[in-house]
Amino acid sequence: MKKGYSLLTALLLAGSLTGLAATKAQAAEKSGFVTENGVTVYYDASGNLVHGKQKIDGKWYLFDDETGAMKTGFQTIAEQKKTVYYDANGRMVYGKKKIDGHWYWFDSKSGAMKTGFQTVSKKSYKTAYKWVKKRGKLVKKKYKKKTTKKYKTYYATNGQLQYGEQKVNGKWYYFSKKTAYMTTGLQTVGKSKKYYASNGQRKTGYQKIKGKGYYFDKKSGAMFIKKFAFVGGRDYYALSNGVLHAPTWHSQFTPIYAPEGCAVASSATLLSIKNRSFNMRYAYNNLPQYGGVYSTANFRGLLSASSLTNYMKKFDSGFTNITGSSMAKIESVVKSGHPVLYYGFSSYETYFRSKHHAKVIAGYKNGRFLVYDPCYYSAGSGSSHRNAYDYGAIAWVPVSTVTRESTGGSNNGTIMLN
Repeated sequence: MKKGYSLLTALLLAGSLTGLAATKAQAAEKSGFVTENGVTVYYDASGNLVHGKQKIDGKWYLFDDETGAMKTGFQTIAEQKKTVYYDANGRMVYGKKKIDGHWYWFDSKSGAMKTGFQTVSKKSYKTAYKWVKKRGKLVKKKYKKKTTKKYKTYYATNGQLQYGEQKVNGKWYYFSKKTAYMTTGLQTVGKSKKYYASNGQRKTGYQKIKGKGYYFDKKSGAMFIKKFAFVGGRDYYALSNGVLHAPTWHSQFTPIYAPEGCAVASSATLLSIKNRSFNMRYAYNNLPQYGGVYSTANFRGLLSASSLTNYMKKFDSGFTNITGSSMAKIESVVKSGHPVLYYGFSSYETYFRSKHHAKVIAGYKNGRFLVYDPCYYSAGSGSSHRNAYDYGAIAWVPVSTVTRESTGGSNNGTIMLN
């Protein structure tokens, strides 16, 4: 019996050892990265399936907490409050990487995806010279001088590097479409030019750039081109290059003496806002005004506003007759940047009934109009105090005074320039 028992025990023991060896061999086969049912998993040296974050051969990986499947692509590590990216091999990515056509930036230590403004440095080299001693003499030595410039870039909340115009925290910025560097100064955005200050933020309204004035739309930021603007109480016109231009005062006495030529002289002032002029002599000679412009004795009155408008359309189609407009309407027109020609009285008149003189309103501020009167020899001429409407060549006149002058009586006229 003892002998038989010993044999049975030996056989069972041998079977157990064989099974254990088989299990160990099977475990040894499942180590490292293994693909099972199309999914990559990882078994450690003991044959255990790993889960979660794992550092393998100096590289970080992430495995599903339940299945152990190796993860790739963007992943959020909640406990570390960061988003990271694992490449096709499952390894965590660091630095700048282009993914599906977009650039991203991952922290060089944590791998966390960066968002918001980021500063990048760009090195460049240029040839320079310095003085060095050689055999007791100073000689020039050429060398490469390194310069480092810093630029700002911007990564959206999804981590993508941004180009072009972008709104950040309620402010507009512009990032180069080639380098993605934040750009300042005048930039072409679509079909418009826009201006970005030294802090990168888009500016609107009036801006002075290199000594010249410009105006940018308060909503879109687009530079005004061939548009009227109202700045600091004065009327301006943005020329084809965007530079603002104000009206130029013209005299009816010089350089051409035309004592009854106020309509042409004021029309010239009106048109000058566009930095345009016309042949004054031709305009005087062909003006359809009774008695012409050169003889006071033959003068019978200023031609009607409609006739003057039609005549001046030969020089610019923007002349528009707005006779009959209320003073509130005229004020609104002036505040929109458009100067207005109106019929009133000259400094020489003593009979205030029929309007015989043309002037231009070119601004508004604090209840006063800026009036350009051609009935003087120079722009600096002040009032001669001949009558209540003798203001001087260029003067700020109360709206109430201009209202009394331009309304009532006969031959009223108001013309604007579009």
